[in-house]
Amino acid sequence: MRAVRATIRASSEYRIAHPKMDEINVAYNAMRGINLSKFVGNDVQMFDNIIKDIFMGSSFIDSSDLKLRECVEDYLKKSHYDNNAQFVDRIMKTWDNALIRSGVMLIGKSGVGKTVVVTALSETLKQFLNENRSIRPEQSIYKPINT
Repeated sequence: MRAVRATIRASSEYRIAHPKMDEINVAYNAMRGINLSKFVGNDVQMFDNIIKDIFMGSSFIDSSDLKLRECVEDYLKKSHYDNNAQFVDRIMKTWDNALIRSGVMLIGKSGVGKTVVVTALSETLKQFLNENRSIRPEQSIYKPINT
């Protein structure tokens, strides 16, 4: 029952964040956002195939914001961190999880980049909000992260 409730809550968050997105994409992104962080490499492709079988014949839009993604890549480049797609995806998934869940915990061995993920996300959101001052804070899903 908790999984159903989490999916409904995530769907609501995605609907608010992306009001023009159709319902199938909202459901897809909600299911993907809730479950994707729990899978390891090979299981992600299997999960995507299962989801595509459930929503047969539909095309999907990934909810990751391209402007925010560009800001993340710029921050990593300026800070001399490894700017590969997999690491940027991890930062974007952390952001998606932060939007859906009330708390996010990063766990792993030392030296794998947990602090860099949080710092990059925090600094990127601050930079993004400063560059887009026309967006009022109450209208935006982007909020600074205080660490």
